[in-house]
Amino acid sequence: MSDIVTIVIAIISSGGFGGLIAWLTNRKINKAQEGKTKAETQEIYGKLYSQMIKDLADQKEQWKKRYEEAAKDFEDEVSKLNIHISQIETLTKKLKKQVEELTKENRELKKQIKG
Repeated sequence: MSDIVTIVIAIISSGGFGGLIAWLTNRKINKAQEGKTKAETQEIYGKLYSQMIKDLADQKEQWKKRYEEAAKDFEDEVSKLNIHISQIETLTKKLKKQVEELTKENRELKKQIKG
């Protein structure tokens, strides 16, 4: 037991006890500052996260508008193509009818020449 008392007296007389108290105090202060820093860091990350979410929502909206514009343009082009196809079909029918008439006339002329 006297060894323990000697060690305690040595610690107290050499300033070790004061150092221990200072260390404990600094530790509490550092933890308090660390907590404050953590809160500030969380606040910064929270702001960054909110801004990122807002930016992503804006980008989503821009892409949606671009998609809708592209879809409308596509529909317009398909509509124009359908009109052209219809015109081509009409012209093809007219041409086919004219070819049939010419073929018929050609046959009649051949009969007249032979006959």
